[in-house]
Amino acid sequence: MRLAIGLFVAGLLLPAAAWAQDPADIPPSTPVSDDEVVVTLMPYGWLAGVSGPAEVSPALPRPEVDSDSRSIFDNLNFFGFAVGEVSKGRVGVLADVAYVDFTFDKELDLRSGATLFSGALDLKGAITTIEGFYRFEPAEDVDLDLLAGVKVFWLDLDLQVEGPLGGTLFQGEAEDTWADFAVGARVRWTPGRWTFSALGDIGAGDDTSDWGVMLLADYRVTRHLGVVGGYRWLEFDYGKGDRDVNLTLDGPVIGATWTF
Repeated sequence: MRLAIGLFVAGLLLPAAAWAQDPADIPPSTPVSDDEVVVTLMPYGWLAGVSGPAEVSPALPRPEVDSDSRSIFDNLNFFGFAVGEVSKGRVGVLADVAYVDFTFDKELDLRSGATLFSGALDLKGAITTIEGFYRFEPAEDVDLDLLAGVKVFWLDLDLQVEGPLGGTLFQGEAEDTWADFAVGARVRWTPGRWTFSALGDIGAGDDTSDWGVMLLADYRVTRHLGVVGGYRWLEFDYGKGDRDVNLTLDGPVIGATWTF
């Protein structure tokens, strides 16, 4: 929890430092040759709300989560997010790793027939995306990347159900790992020191599906360092067997980029 707050505060201070720096002190960008390998790293914080059903077992009441990004620090135990990209000329590879650990109680609805239960749901999840891309340049300062790859999901749910009079009535846990093949596109516009980008992709597997969008604005502080902010949506659906897990995560993004 303290780590998450620290990352969030640091992310708020970085843009202030960027604006405080005299633009004349920032070296201009250098054109990249087709033979040069470019590596970009972007650690970031994603202040995401979570909503949707997260069924642990058909034998237990189905949890319905409804938490927005404003209450993330009330539910968050730990998070870690990072994007890495390697490119040479028009081709490259993009990797995105996201890990979250939430505990929901006030934001949780549990119903079975006409009986209202209460309880707590611990949700741990990791999403690893690896996509190759080919780059087009349809206009000056504009790049269009076509993406294709795979998303690997890991989800661990731990549910504790209490009755109307208190006390634990049920407890259950479910752990799932699956992969979706994904395709998508990314558009980037770079006017001066800014880079505005929009990335969207969709994926599907065996009784699973997902889609996501990330909108970012990146301001270059130095030739190698930038600060970034934006918004991200992600929805995934896991429907194997009789279980129903259909979660949406969305919220603001803030972080930094290093290019070398």
